[in-house]
Amino acid sequence: MADAELTDLTSTSFGYLIAFLLPGLVFFYGLGLWYPTLFPVLRASGSADVAIGPSVIFLLGCLTAGVLLAAIRWFVYERVICRSKKFDGDHFLRLSTPDKLSSFKAVVDEHYRYHQFYGSVSIALIPAFVSLIVSAVRSGSWVRIWTTALAILLAEGFLGFTARDCYCKYVDRGNKIVRGTSEDKS
Repeated sequence: MADAELTDLTSTSFGYLIAFLLPGLVFFYGLGLWYPTLFPVLRASGSADVAIGPSVIFLLGCLTAGVLLAAIRWFVYERVICRSKKFDGDHFLRLSTPDKLSSFKAVVDEHYRYHQFYGSVSIALIPAFVSLIVSAVRSGSWVRIWTTALAILLAEGFLGFTARDCYCKYVDRGNKIVRGTSEDKS
């Protein structure tokens, strides 16, 4: 019993880490490119003078940013891009048996948390990408501008496609668990 609870705690903690904290960290890194003096914690990480207080405040700021990014991700991916993917009307009522609920929690950990990560990071990278484009334009090199633009489009395309794919699998497999079907077409 204790091993199952520890595994569940570890899985849940990792899920929250990738869903909220890491996208917030990526967002603050991108902001740091625009405002280098705003986040001294990013520069002082290798210094022996670092106090724990600013680091904790920075991590809480990253967590807050990650939750706010999740709201934007929810709208962009779940309401606009994946609007046709929905759970059955009585989906959550039908999760009343322990087997279905534990299976659904596994689907959340294996697909939805990754969807949250990929979708939120695709949004969190916008300040960094804008900074890279501005830097490339200032360089005056057309090769650098086009290379940077292509790299950004590929990164955003990859993250967006992966976020969409993870969300679709989450909904499809969640519906199969509730319906009691075992076939998997994806």
